[in-house]
Amino acid sequence: MQAFTPWEKSELPDPPVFRAREWTRLIGPGLLMAGSNIGGGEWLFGPLVTAQYGGRVLWIATIAILVQVCYNLVIQRYALYCGESVLVGFLRTPPGTRFWIAFYLVIDLGSYWPYLSANAAVPIAAVILKRLPTANDGDLVRTLSYGVFLTAFVPLIFGGKIYNSLERVMVTKLTLILTYLGAIAFFWVSWDSKWEILSGLFRFGALPETEFSWATLAAFAAIAGAGGLTNIAFSNLVRDKGWGMGAEVGAIPSAVGGKTIKLSHTGKVFDLTAENLSRWKGWMSLLLRDQMALWAPACVVGMALPAMISYEFIRGAKNIEGNAVAAMTARAIAD
Repeated sequence: MQAFTPWEKSELPDPPVFRAREWTRLIGPGLLMAGSNIGGGEWLFGPLVTAQYGGRVLWIATIAILVQVCYNLVIQRYALYCGESVLVGFLRTPPGTRFWIAFYLVIDLGSYWPYLSANAAVPIAAVILKRLPTANDGDLVRTLSYGVFLTAFVPLIFGGKIYNSLERVMVTKLTLILTYLGAIAFFWVSWDSKWEILSGLFRFGALPETEFSWATLAAFAAIAGAGGLTNIAFSNLVRDKGWGMGAEVGAIPSAVGGKTIKLSHTGKVFDLTAENLSRWKGWMSLLLRDQMALWAPACVVGMALPAMISYEFIRGAKNIEGNAVAAMTARAIAD
């Protein structure tokens, strides 16, 4: 087994103190990850499930998100303690780096394929064509997919520190999406539909009253929150945000304007003194607040709002595939 360089020693920085004028310092990885997590699952699969089965199954998303909160806190603690990504921590364990690299390459294979770029290209094509694209429009959708995929690299090229660029992008995305969906839900969705969805988040154990697919419900649980191995990014973001010992190891710089930022190849830890342990409690409180006040609520709202809209406008729809659920909802709102 290949041996990793031992951790270096340093002092644990003081956690930020909440002040009204400096509230932006408390915007952490939770908000950034919430922005990235509100995507294809919340826009397509979640509304499809609620349109077919109603809001009574949304408790599955609640449990999935709460379980992920526990996992997120665990992997963030690692980065908080040593400034390393938790993936590096996994590589430090037996049976060694070769095994774990191969293991994670295989189980995360699906994330390498830029399918979300193709999903994002469909609504752009629909705007251009003024209809949902068909198989005959494959060249247009493919070209738009390439454009979306390449555009996604822009925040990684400029901005000094990649984290800062991503944070600005995701805060903007969250603000626009939740404001738009919130306005539609408030003005066009009936109170009965709102109650159906909101109460469904806490109707633990309820199942659809009609015939249903266990595979569909399992997939619904999988897409709630982050899904897959994307939660691991929380540990990277804690480091790049500069929380805990992340402030001592640096962050990933952008290609342009980030030459003065360095990322240490080895983590740094602190001695377990009374002073450091007191600081540690402050950092852990910050992590808990970030998860419970930002990430989890944003994920729940991001799931609930599209579900309200689909339940209101295409309730009871059957045999819907692909992007049709979004198209049907859009047509219903327009009509």
